[in-house]
Amino acid sequence: MIGDAEFARNLDNTMENLEASSKGMNENMEAAKHNILLRGYFKKKKREEEKKKKELEEKKKEELELKKKAGETNKKETSAKNE
Repeated sequence: MIGDAEFARNLDNTMENLEASSKGMNENMEAAKHNILLRGYFKKKKREEEKKKKELEEKKKEELELKKKAGETNKKETSAKNE
């Protein structure tokens, strides 16, 4: 199958078609984002993504603070045992 030249040509053509289709789809999505009827939808979606990103960052900060506090507690317990 790998040595079949016709199969290889068809596969190359398929990949080129997929790349062209993908590029066309991206261009259409960009145009849709600027369409007055769809603009609100995309703005809302962007705000939701930003909100999720911010929540994840805050959660990571909280986890780091908890780990830091846990580390400090462990240090205090260790030094208390050594005394």
